[in-house]
Amino acid sequence: MTWGNILEGTAQELLAEVEITDSEASASKRQAAQDWLERVLGNGPLPSRNMRTMAEGDGHKWATVKRAKDQLGVESLQVGDAWYWRLAQMPNQ
Repeated sequence: MTWGNILEGTAQELLAEVEITDSEASASKRQAAQDWLERVLGNGPLPSRNMRTMAEGDGHKWATVKRAKDQLGVESLQVGDAWYWRLAQMPNQ
């Protein structure tokens, strides 16, 4: 039975390589979710009840979108009985 190539390095070094790769992948997915949020909310607020379906339909995991929402400062705003997401308002300069 052949398992694969021999790995060289300490266990700590080998695990560090995997962790760096995982961190980079997570950052890339979060950035993609941020880009997606900026695109879909760029024309104005959208009902929050639709955001999960839209995000997952476009290939984004909901947890990643929520982290991206927090990082971007996307605001939740209530209008009547409905909640909306909108891009943070920029102060006048």
